Amino acid sequence: MKRLSRIEIYNFKNIKRAELDFKNSILGLYGQNGSGKTALIDVLDLVKTILCGQKISLDFLNMIHVDAEYSRIVVQFTMDENERHSEIEYSFKFNRSCIYDEILSYAYTDGETRVVKSKLIDTSNSPTFSPVSKYKSLIGTSKENELDVMVIKKMVRKEFRSFIYSSEFLEVVRNRSNECKDKEFMRHMYILESLVNFANYELFVVKSKCCIDDSMVLSKSALDVYKRKIESMNRVLPYLVPDLTMGVKVLGKELMRDSSVGYRVELVSNKIPFKYESDGVKRIVSILQPLIEIFNNTSVVVAIDDLDCGIHEYLFGEIVKLMCEQAKGQLIFTAHNLRPLELINKKFLVFTTTDPDNRYVRYKNIAAHNNLRNVYIRDIALSDFVKSAEISYGLRKAKG
Repeated sequence: MKRLSRIEIYNFKNIKRAELDFKNSILGLYGQNGSGKTALIDVLDLVKTILCGQKISLDFLNMIHVDAEYSRIVVQFTMDENERHSEIEYSFKFNRSCIYDEILSYAYTDGETRVVKSKLIDTSNSPTFSPVSKYKSLIGTSKENELDVMVIKKMVRKEFRSFIYSSEFLEVVRNRSNECKDKEFMRHMYILESLVNFANYELFVVKSKCCIDDSMVLSKSALDVYKRKIESMNRVLPYLVPDLTMGVKVLGKELMRDSSVGYRVELVSNKIPFKYESDGVKRIVSILQPLIEIFNNTSVVVAIDDLDCGIHEYLFGEIVKLMCEQAKGQLIFTAHNLRPLELINKKFLVFTTTDPDNRYVRYKNIAAHNNLRNVYIRDIALSDFVKSAEISYGLRKAKG
């Protein structure tokens, strides 16, 4: 089982400093517009991109706080497999030139073997990385490996990629696994590979924009997987949207970039092109597969921005309630619809503030008989954040 356990955000978008723990399997983030909800989803998207060894886009560079030279992210994970328990922390900084000061730390328990929290890789104060003992464990004493690692570190900085999770560095370490089988090295490999696999196959980030209107070109194997996913969704869809079923229509064959044969396909609903469905139906379809995954898989973590977008209030409330009660995986979502505040325990909810140094807070000392929705709305009213008189004046003045 894998879990995202904690995150710290510094100088990102409108957040100067924020800390958030994920104590429970579900976390719903609520708040007023522009108060930092989507920033959390963007950070998780950034973390996934980096752990997958991919180049970060210009969009992320533009999210560095306007008054800061760099952003810093600290993310913690817990992983349990058989008798193995690992607590992993990964932190990094990025500015408009590169990703730097990456630090990977871990604590580890495997039966009688216990390792207190220590750094595995620290790139902040060495031409390659420290500590020396971990360097020798991962790289060995080969001069060729040492030179390769120095070149890799310089190269990935120019390409806005992580050094630790670059395919080039991981290849050097994996090649060493052919000759080194000691327990310490295998433990370090387990830590690295676990996060790589988690980011690639078990961490999903769903943005608010729906991108499933257009046709796409898929390989034969990808098309088979796509059809199986649609079949899986069709077991649930009619209960969410009466009489709705999905299908895949093959429009023809096309050559792919690698010169292999691909298939251009279009998603259809009840034999009508899916692009003609309402935004609400598109939203339900776009989030359904991730919800199926977290409902059934303990190691899947899904972060969804604007989970409630276009979804009927009652249906949205029932979906969230069901996830809180029965989901095996971990769901993190933002929303504006307040229906879940009447249905689920406050332990599953976090609220944003207007304080850039303390963006995320939990409600405490709320009696069980109190309606959390009413408490939340009252707090907004007392904060005087929404100023009706000023809005009215602005609307009147806008006419000129």
